[in-house]
Amino acid sequence: MRKERGFEEYIAVPVVLVVFCAIICYFVHLTADIDKSRELHLILRKYAMQMESQGFLSPSDQAMLTAELEELGAGNIVFNGNPAHKVAYAETVTLSVSGTIEVSNIMGYRDFLYVRDGNTIMFEKTLKSTAQY
Repeated sequence: MRKERGFEEYIAVPVVLVVFCAIICYFVHLTADIDKSRELHLILRKYAMQMESQGFLSPSDQAMLTAELEELGAGNIVFNGNPAHKVAYAETVTLSVSGTIEVSNIMGYRDFLYVRDGNTIMFEKTLKSTAQY
C-alpha cells in the first residue's frame, strides 16, 4: 500500500527556497561594503602609480583623487604627509589618506525590504612604492 504525500512535503520545498533566497540576499548586502573597500584601494593604487612615475602627486591630481573619493562616499579627506613633495629616483613615495566613508548597516526587515541605517566610519590607507621616473 502506497502512502499519499502529505501537506508537509508540498510546503517544504517553497519554504526552503525562500529561506535560501533570504540568505543569498543577506550575503550580497554584506559584500557591498567589501566592494567599497576594494574600490577605495583601487583608486588609491592608481594615484600611487602616478606618484611612482612622477615622484610626487600634483595639486591637480590631489583634487581629482579627492573628487573620486567623494564620489565613492568618502568625506573629511586628509592627505597625511606631503604627497606634493618630489622625491629622488629610487626613494620611497608614500600616499597616505584618511577620512570617513559611508557604509550601510541592516537595521531590520520590513515590507519585504531591508531597513538600512547609513553610518560613517573612519578609514586610513597608506600605500608605499619606489619612485621610478
